[in-house]
Amino acid sequence: MSTSSRLLIASLASLAFTGTAFAQDEAPATDPATGEPAVGDPNLAPDGDPNDPKAVAPVVDGAVATTRWPRDIINRVLTLPKGLGAAGIDVGTFLSDAQFDPTFLRLSLGYGITDDFEINAIGYAFTSDSGKGDLGIGVGYKLLRGAAGGKLEVIARAATGYNLQAEGIDPLSLGVQVQYNVTPKIALITPGPQLVIGLADETGKGKYISLPVAIGFQATPTLYLQADTNIARIKLSDSETAVIFADATPLALSAFLNAIPALDIYATLGFDLTPPEPFGVDDTLFLTFGARYYFGQL
Repeated sequence: MSTSSRLLIASLASLAFTGTAFAQDEAPATDPATGEPAVGDPNLAPDGDPNDPKAVAPVVDGAVATTRWPRDIINRVLTLPKGLGAAGIDVGTFLSDAQFDPTFLRLSLGYGITDDFEINAIGYAFTSDSGKGDLGIGVGYKLLRGAAGGKLEVIARAATGYNLQAEGIDPLSLGVQVQYNVTPKIALITPGPQLVIGLADETGKGKYISLPVAIGFQATPTLYLQADTNIARIKLSDSETAVIFADATPLALSAFLNAIPALDIYATLGFDLTPPEPFGVDDTLFLTFGARYYFGQL
């Protein structure tokens, strides 16, 4: 299998986590008994007595909202709320027996600067040869939230980095992360990026358009499943065009479990359903395990 095909599968599997949140309607909280807007501390009545029967909790899309970061992943917003941070670790490797591929270790850190703007830093370290990898940085900014009756959210994203081993700047990734809630349990997603621009000879100057798509399913209140693929990669310059089913059919299947309110654990299996000859699907298997710990006010 070509290096570009292997990198496509690995990147799809490792980026599947980016599409696992959904916008909630921003309608004001109301008292379910009177229909009037809820004011002050939603857990206290006006006189401050928590046992007062008039005490109400905010209602979002008909459900009581008790946290900014719910346990069911499909009901999370796509950017970390202000003051909420996320620290993550991922470990992944190709499972092929035909060729040894190094396991990678990825550390990540994200933080909500405002409710609409987040910043992320990602570090990669490879266990083979030098152990050097990428140091990345990315940002996300809310363009739409709670649109289409609370079902649609759109986040602008940009990311780049520096490759310590190649000693060059990583490609600039630009695009939008979009999620539409078809039903309370099913979401259609494009995680992005849609445009990739190579910046350095050391790491490649290829430019191409990508069309990633995904579907998410909230199986239980704490278990979320997602399938990711890429419809096409369209060459702009110094790159290759690859179309789903014809050239490659990358697929990543992920399972996310909110083990406790502040901790998500997950696993992703990535592979190519139409690998180039003489390779088979089993030669393209890529496995990732990971965890995210959230700190700050959930």
